[in-house]
Amino acid sequence: MSDVTIPSRGIVSYSQHDWQLTDLLTRAPFPDEFLVEMIATGICHTDIAGFGGIYPRVYGHEAACLSCHYCTTGHPAYCVQHSALTSQANTPTFVLASNKSKVIGGGFFGQLSFASPAPVKVSCAVNVTKMVRDAAELRLYAPLGCSIMTGAGTVTHVGRGEAGDVVAVVGLGGVGFEAQKGGDDYCV
Repeated sequence: MSDVTIPSRGIVSYSQHDWQLTDLLTRAPFPDEFLVEMIATGICHTDIAGFGGIYPRVYGHEAACLSCHYCTTGHPAYCVQHSALTSQANTPTFVLASNKSKVIGGGFFGQLSFASPAPVKVSCAVNVTKMVRDAAELRLYAPLGCSIMTGAGTVTHVGRGEAGDVVAVVGLGGVGFEAQKGGDDYCV
């Protein structure tokens, strides 16, 4: 990988239980990507579990292809390319800064939020320029990609929680906490 010249720093997963903050080099973004400076990121059990078992790689996630029937009709959660874009995705994206022969994969869910800067799929980006004042405020958006939409979204949109409904939440990680919060806001 001779085109990896952009200095980056990231948390590299060498196995499910071996994560290391490492100096890296990354490549320029492809036409369907942006090079993104990460201000903050959430962490999800999916990242920790090492979905797919492909190592070494940089995690941090969510993705959709934007071109299949489900994506073009507003249902990207059912994307037919989901597996290829998520657990099976392992594009050579980084090399160790100290040893350019050590290739580090990426592409997990189209994002690499555990490294900065990192190439990120355009389909994973949302322009929030008019919504935030500064980097400190931008940090508040970090959990929106997974825990809030998955937890609160399940209660409010899938379960269609209403006043008087009882919501049971098993486990209070990021998703469980947001499911509880969604229940508080919509079922009380």
